[in-house]
Amino acid sequence: MCFCLGCIASLRYIESLEAGQKIGWTVLVAGFSDILEHKELDSFFEMPIEWEKIKQNCKKIIAINSDNDYYVPLTHANVLRNKLGAEVIIKHHRRNASCRDGITELPVALESVLKISCINSG
Repeated sequence: MCFCLGCIASLRYIESLEAGQKIGWTVLVAGFSDILEHKELDSFFEMPIEWEKIKQNCKKIIAINSDNDYYVPLTHANVLRNKLGAEVIIKHHRRNASCRDGITELPVALESVLKISCINSG
């Protein structure tokens, strides 16, 4: 079993920024908001997530999730929307967006990065 922990690691990093430090944006692919019933992930949730601090430290968050991901239910995208004000993009029938599922490119992630880059540069 393999998990992409980039999303929760990114959220924990944003949460850890000192006062006055901020980042412009982040794009989360298959991001999850709490334990996914797998002991391997428990250590990421020993401390509660400080949602408000993340929201204050990051101007824009885009969450990309699939409606049939067998590891990360779509309810996690709703939590990211509700807790962080994330823009949620739902991809249909993309499963876990992993090489294991034949996903080797994710154009919507690149499009999201370019969209945010253009907004923040102009």
